[in-house]
Amino acid sequence: MKFKVGDKARVVARKHWHKFEIGDIVTIKEVDLNDSGWPYECLSDDESWWLTGEELAPINSTIVIKENTHVKDFA
Repeated sequence: MKFKVGDKARVVARKHWHKFEIGDIVTIKEVDLNDSGWPYECLSDDESWWLTGEELAPINSTIVIKENTHVKDFA
C-alpha cells in the first residue's frame, strides 16, 4: 500500500466523485486492504471520502497537478 493510517497526503485527482479540492491535504483515517477500488478513507476538516492511490500523492513530493486547462505547481 502507498499510504498507512495517520499519513498525510495531497489530493491530486478527482476520479471517483469525492468532494475534496485538488491540492487539499488529507489524513489517512483507514486503509482497507480488501478494497482494490477505494482503499483509503481520507479526512479533511469537514469531509470524509474513500479515494484511490491514484488520487493521492505524498505531501513531501513535488508534483504538477493538471485539472482541465489550469496547472498548479505544489513544490
